[in-house]
Amino acid sequence: MKVDSYKYLAQFYDLFLWWNYNSYWKILNIIFDKYFSLNKSWKVLDLWCWTWWIFSHINYSNMVDWLDLSLEMLNVAKEKFPNNLFYNMSFTDINIDKKYDFIYSIFDSLNHVNDIKKLFKVFSDTSSLLNSNWVFFFDFNTIDKFKTFDDEIHQVVKTDENIISINREYIEPNIGNWNLEVLTKIKDRKWLYKKNVSKISEVSLELSALISELEKYFWEIYLYNLNDLESFNIDTNINEVNSKDLYRVWFLCIK
Repeated sequence: MKVDSYKYLAQFYDLFLWWNYNSYWKILNIIFDKYFSLNKSWKVLDLWCWTWWIFSHINYSNMVDWLDLSLEMLNVAKEKFPNNLFYNMSFTDINIDKKYDFIYSIFDSLNHVNDIKKLFKVFSDTSSLLNSNWVFFFDFNTIDKFKTFDDEIHQVVKTDENIISINREYIEPNIGNWNLEVLTKIKDRKWLYKKNVSKISEVSLELSALISELEKYFWEIYLYNLNDLESFNIDTNINEVNSKDLYRVWFLCIK
């Protein structure tokens, strides 16, 4: 049975976060510390917050407003952080009457915008929400990253009631899929499970095209190679944007 992908994924998303993104919170804290030192009353917006397991490790989490289109994802996040401000809307159609000093979107969320025109609109809208001389920060899976997707390799997590499998499928040069398959025990039927499947697509494009569009709205852009999260250094950015060795890149853009 096929189900609404994000609605269904909300139930299991935290189980996979530690596997894929365990080093992210360390990098976010480095960046947050740097900019918080410049403005201790700063306002922060998270575009596409998912369930925000990682925020239990993040400094200044009480200062962040969170946005996500999936109400189910937001509900999981609200259970962890009930005092934050939440927006239930798409980040391709933002309607917020507020300015921010720091806006970020991580976990390759922008790759989930399958329409390039809508992706570019996110850049424009984000710039409009930012105060001058402040920061938009995001990560992005490259086209070369999709080439590493192998649908024969699965990440599997087991709970008392479910067996959850996620694998990644290479579709074409700029498209990759995340396939979620969940087997749920049928009550009082010891060896029987109900199968649910869902699919989430990601889209990428050449980094030079991303940079060209970003330059319309941001006066300074820094790129960081995230192939090795442990070696991240905020003062060491990369210049060769077309490197074939880049799988995931972080952008730090100053308005």
